[in-house]
Amino acid sequence: MHQMVWMDDTASINNVRMDRLAFRKLCDMLHIHGGLRPSKNMEMDEMVSSFLHVLAHHAKNRVVARQLARSGESISRNFNAVLHAVLHLHRILFKKPKPISENCTDERWKWFQNCLGALDGAYIPVNVLIEDRPRYRTRKNEIATNVLGVCSHDMQFIYLLPGWEGSAVDSRVLRDAISRRNGLKVPQGYYYLCDAGYTNGEGFLAPYRAQRYHLNDWRQGHQPTSPKEFFNMKHSSTRNIIERAFGLLKGRWAILRSRSFYPIKTQCWIILACALLHNYIRREMSLDPEENSPLSDNSGAQELDGEHIRASGDRAQHVIDATEELARGQEHQAPTNEAEIGKNAGIGEINGNDSGSLTQIPNQGASSKNLNKKRPRSNDELTETLMETMKDFGKKYEETNGHMATIASYFKIESEEAERRMKVFNELLKIEGLSISERIKAGELLIVDTRKCDYFYSLPGDVRYDYVIQVLTDARVNTLYM
Repeated sequence: MHQMVWMDDTASINNVRMDRLAFRKLCDMLHIHGGLRPSKNMEMDEMVSSFLHVLAHHAKNRVVARQLARSGESISRNFNAVLHAVLHLHRILFKKPKPISENCTDERWKWFQNCLGALDGAYIPVNVLIEDRPRYRTRKNEIATNVLGVCSHDMQFIYLLPGWEGSAVDSRVLRDAISRRNGLKVPQGYYYLCDAGYTNGEGFLAPYRAQRYHLNDWRQGHQPTSPKEFFNMKHSSTRNIIERAFGLLKGRWAILRSRSFYPIKTQCWIILACALLHNYIRREMSLDPEENSPLSDNSGAQELDGEHIRASGDRAQHVIDATEELARGQEHQAPTNEAEIGKNAGIGEINGNDSGSLTQIPNQGASSKNLNKKRPRSNDELTETLMETMKDFGKKYEETNGHMATIASYFKIESEEAERRMKVFNELLKIEGLSISERIKAGELLIVDTRKCDYFYSLPGDVRYDYVIQVLTDARVNTLYM
């Protein structure tokens, strides 16, 4: 333990990815806010250091047990205890979105006022049951989960949704994220940058299609030849922040670069914990030790063809849902499901645990006695139970129909609004003499005021420039006197 963390900052960063001061603060935070307590045989700093060491190096259970002179059962149990405590820090560690202001001087972000950040999907390798592998198989023939990530301009994660199958397309994962009870929320008038895998809509700004977009297209002296290409160039260089954030995340935590032998739910929780710890390191350390290192290859999630329509997203889970499930007491024991874990596993494995499996086999005799003591139910009771079940099913079915109608109406309105916004911006592009920032700002002002938008369309083309300048001037005056 002393050599792993407390010897010097270099050893601490190599083993647990943070210096000694940040490590001490993290232990205090997990104790106060995460509810972590030392176990009977292990101090709290030893529990946290072994947990971070597993994430940073994807160390096996038997390796960590040998390093710390502990049993494999203790390492597995304490790993899960720290994992649950980290998840309870989500309200503290997830970044609160902050829009880009009008006086922003950053060369990349100043073009996108009121932007909250960028989002994209990334593949994280996972280990699943054989019958589930077709749904998790990506276009590159890898078994992975499609993780939706949203980050701010300083590469801290705002939102993360792991668990969707690798065959699912980006737009489907985003649609699920915004429809969840604890899903991604975008305030009115603000937006996130996204790539062409998503459609333009309220709160999401995608690039122009059929135009040069990727950063490689603008290298070797290539310059944009149209306003759309100029917009795509600025959009690409700014949205790239989410790819860099995923690259840092994978580069920092080796457990995200290869499959781990946990149940799929635990693997998703590990992804969430890694993102929370990533935010903590960038917040507490003045210099991120991983930022100047070669980034891991982060291939964004790509759309797949029609044969991969079996993805359901039933295992996708946000961190709030995970903590609520933990609070209900549904996940108290270390994951040791042999059907999901397999052989040669890491933490929580069956065959690799030096102390044997943690799974307890119930007493066969006791179970038989309890079953024999149950009083057989009469036919009348069974009939009443069946009738009550059918009534409940009918109510749930009616509620589901109502929810589906609401969702369909919502996406229809979103589609019409997106079409109207694109039409306004296309008309602004036809007006000569306006800069890109003026067009973006004028578009925002027009689409939020239906009266101004209708009046803009009623004007002939030669006077629209004067009207746009007047709208921009009025907006600046109102801002000064607010």
